[in-house]
Amino acid sequence: MMNVRKAFQYSLGCIIPFSIMLSCTSAHNGIQENITFHGEQLHHYLTVIYDEPTANQGKTRDTISYYCNEKGQPVIERRGTDSLHDCTFTYVGDTIRYNEMNPQTKEHPDGYFILKDGLIMETSPDPAGWRYTYDKQRRLICRDEPNVKCGSLRWDFQWKGTQISNKNVKTIYRKPKKQSTCYDFRYLHLFGSTGQVPLPFITLGYMGMIPEGDMEGYKLPKDPQGCSYTIQITSDYDREGRPVHSTEITTSIKKNKKKVDSKLEIEYIW
Repeated sequence: MMNVRKAFQYSLGCIIPFSIMLSCTSAHNGIQENITFHGEQLHHYLTVIYDEPTANQGKTRDTISYYCNEKGQPVIERRGTDSLHDCTFTYVGDTIRYNEMNPQTKEHPDGYFILKDGLIMETSPDPAGWRYTYDKQRRLICRDEPNVKCGSLRWDFQWKGTQISNKNVKTIYRKPKKQSTCYDFRYLHLFGSTGQVPLPFITLGYMGMIPEGDMEGYKLPKDPQGCSYTIQITSDYDREGRPVHSTEITTSIKKNKKKVDSKLEIEYIW
């Protein structure tokens, strides 16, 4: 069964922090509130927990925590609750370097992000190097991957007010509740960066304006086997409009019209 993240991966192929994003949380499920790294005190910024049922009735559970320095810059990405799988972010001029610290558990080559005026303009070419374009209002309007064998792969984004869209993905939003704002980090993470940019860099404004809206679901293009995917989303938000819990149910329809559902639970701890 292809889950929502795998389906998505197929289909897509000066720092301006937002003040609403800078609150901390108490320790939760073994998550440390503060850690020390090379003598520097770091505070917990965000933990994202992914729970997904497996075919044998079990669950896969991925926990990723991020710690920031006094400047509000992400420094540590911790997978799990200990330092065995820590990754670091270092800042040199207009470049952010991403390194996995433990050579024994290293899964991916070290990467980097290139900045201009505090916006991520380019990511390292492994597994895919993307370039990003923004308008004068610091809104993402294009991403393209120039170094692919079949030619450049380009996605253009349209904005209507504070909501973002793209012709390749049919997206549905719920009507907003009265006097409430919901920040749509998930859209920029999935479709804007294709998962290349860690979530805190999106919430802190490194990919420009954060779209608003309570995303109800979206539909992905068919894959090479002719399967189509529809994702329904239910989310809860805190008083500041940040997601705290989401449920994503993916329905895949194969050529033989057989429907298969999978479920992904996402918890956000700020």
